[in-house]
Amino acid sequence: MTANLRSPVWSQLMQIPLITVDDSLIYPRELQVFIHPQQCIHGFPGPVRDEQNVSGWWLLDGGSILPVLALDLNDDDIVLDMCASPGGKSLLITQTGKFASLVCNDNKLSRLGQLRRALAMYIPAGSEAASRVILKRKDASSVESWDECGLYDKVLLDAPCTSDRLSALQDVNNIFATDRTTERLDLPQKQTKMLINALRSVRVGGSVVYSTCTLAPTQNELVVENAVVLAQQHYGIKFVERSLKRMEKLMERTGLYRFSDQQQRGTLVLPYIVSNFGPMFICKLQRIV
Repeated sequence: MTANLRSPVWSQLMQIPLITVDDSLIYPRELQVFIHPQQCIHGFPGPVRDEQNVSGWWLLDGGSILPVLALDLNDDDIVLDMCASPGGKSLLITQTGKFASLVCNDNKLSRLGQLRRALAMYIPAGSEAASRVILKRKDASSVESWDECGLYDKVLLDAPCTSDRLSALQDVNNIFATDRTTERLDLPQKQTKMLINALRSVRVGGSVVYSTCTLAPTQNELVVENAVVLAQQHYGIKFVERSLKRMEKLMERTGLYRFSDQQQRGTLVLPYIVSNFGPMFICKLQRIV
């Protein structure tokens, strides 16, 4: 079945309510995350390699650990990282050790090569962890060709977005450049297609975590509501939202995170001067039918 994703469905949103239920959070003891000392403005050094030539750390935004925590991974989970390159969240998943297999997907050969190199730097070849990681090249935005339906217990979709922090700091290849206007305007539709495919990929009882690094509601909660409506209408699959309020409270206690209090869906990490993490939007959906 092919979904018509070009016509607006805003008027239909209230016809299929997305119910929110509480969720729990368990921090995997294997996950080791460190931060730069506060008030330190020096650059972070490159990773040191050990005697096995494995790199010692991966530099990433502090908000990036939250989508992985939201997955609530278990030892027997079959996991899909749908847009895995450059590989930071895939490496976080592998560090937890809580998965039976991890499928890392990306569409472009260049990005898949980048992902392969990143995994090789941090996961020793021939190791038990490496044997559970699979790389795939599929177009996550193609509803017509997507054939990974009902295969996974957990799906992470860290969707391409306007990447607000990079857009504010970098001029090269900026998505707000004039020659990328069409690409930028098409992002919500592309994200919706990707999320529909993520929803199709998870088994009943399994969970999808959708994340972006933008503040824009049109790429965040509106994409979630659109995708849930269209997935139910075209594929008969139903979801509830799992509340991430407990995760918010636990992370706020560290003094490192600030969250928006205006969210109707999901949670949103707001950058602030004390610990400049984010932006990072996260929404967790569980399949019930």
